[in-house]
Amino acid sequence: MKHYTLFVLTFFSLSLWSQKKALDHSDFDIWNTIENEVISPDGRFVMYSLERGEADQFLKIHRSDGSEIFDYDRAEKGAFTYDSQTAIFTIKAWRDSVREMKRRRVKKKDLPKDSLGIYKLSSGTLEKIAGIHSYKVPEKWSGFIAYQLADGNEENNAKDSTGNGEAEKKNGKAEKKKKPGKKNGYPLVVRELLSGKQDTFHFVTEYRFAREGKRLAFISSGETKDSDAGVYVLNLENGLLKAVHSGKKAKYYKMNFSDSGEQ
Repeated sequence: MKHYTLFVLTFFSLSLWSQKKALDHSDFDIWNTIENEVISPDGRFVMYSLERGEADQFLKIHRSDGSEIFDYDRAEKGAFTYDSQTAIFTIKAWRDSVREMKRRRVKKKDLPKDSLGIYKLSSGTLEKIAGIHSYKVPEKWSGFIAYQLADGNEENNAKDSTGNGEAEKKNGKAEKKKKPGKKNGYPLVVRELLSGKQDTFHFVTEYRFAREGKRLAFISSGETKDSDAGVYVLNLENGLLKAVHSGKKAKYYKMNFSDSGEQ
């Protein structure tokens, strides 16, 4: 009798095991994964992206008590400003739309670009800036952000500190304009969050905030094809721009910056 009972239990267990559904591609779409968790410097907020298989990510912001105060579809790469007043993140195009465009062999330059989201935690207001290539936030101080515009898109930026974008004349002839891109660099916008004032610097290939000092260093490949490339430091306390080094046909790589921004 004992052998018979053991046989029945074993058969029943094998039957249950054989009935388990094998995982397939569709199962990944219902799995939720938390990515890029960030805690605000004052500890009052938590931000993360919720990834659902191959679907679009959803960015969420919670208070420390667990209550949700904000969520946004297709958002990722979130960061808080050091004063914990603002959340910054990128907004992607819908993945299905991008896949369909790629299926139709739409050129890469014509695919939708990322947008920048600037969310004020105190007021709950959201500002979006289209056509973003990258962005950065100071690590140990606040008040400014910097972002690059993809393909020279300056539609959303009113102030330009380095010219009006027209081709300059050399010896009475119009000089051929450089095009923004990976090789020549992109427009860099430095924005004061409180006032909304901003400056734009063209053809920037690399940029970095100092960790503690209110300074921003960047490399420019030059305003025009024949102009000097250079390394610059912007003092964000007084707005002064200093040329550290420049030279015709020079190329600069792997820039680093001291914590204080002095070297």
